[in-house]
Amino acid sequence: MKGEVEFPVTWHYKIIVTSLDAKSDIKKVMDNHGFSDISIKEGNVSKKGNFISLRISVLFNSLEQMQKISRDLESISAVKFIL
Repeated sequence: MKGEVEFPVTWHYKIIVTSLDAKSDIKKVMDNHGFSDISIKEGNVSKKGNFISLRISVLFNSLEQMQKISRDLESISAVKFIL
């Protein structure tokens, strides 16, 4: 079936945030899930400076693990979108 993800998979998140303070919250979420060595890379800043993109890459072993981390990242108040 087309579009299925096979695990393990390295997933590349682009996280749109309203403040770089979100980096510490993202780090905490990743630490809580056993990814203490995660690297958070800063990307583009919006024209007005209201949004900043951050990038992380994660090696997931299961869909459940991916869903839990995605939910926890989405719950961070400074996170506006996760792509």
